[in-house]
Amino acid sequence: MATITQVPGQLNVQSTRNQAISFACNFSGDLTTSTFVATLLNGATTVTLSNTVVYDGSTTTAVTITLSAAQAATLTLADYNWQLIQTTSGIARTVLAGNWEIVNGY
Repeated sequence: MATITQVPGQLNVQSTRNQAISFACNFSGDLTTSTFVATLLNGATTVTLSNTVVYDGSTTTAVTITLSAAQAATLTLADYNWQLIQTTSGIARTVLAGNWEIVNGY
């Protein structure tokens, strides 16, 4: 009997309060028909992160996730959860998730 596992990848992030952070996640294949939503979650706080999807025309799609400085300034020093949800053909699934820690500058 075959087994299928669709567990999201784990990516933990640590960033500094009041400062922007941006990083790219590379996926194999043409995901031009997909949409992505990234969010930070902590209790009643939900912050939607901006994202940009770039398909290189061959085999890779890069999804760049950005927390702006203005968004970072509104966050308290705390541990958050974050997730990246991909929707294709009306089916949504979490493809990345992890902890996101907001810390003071060093």
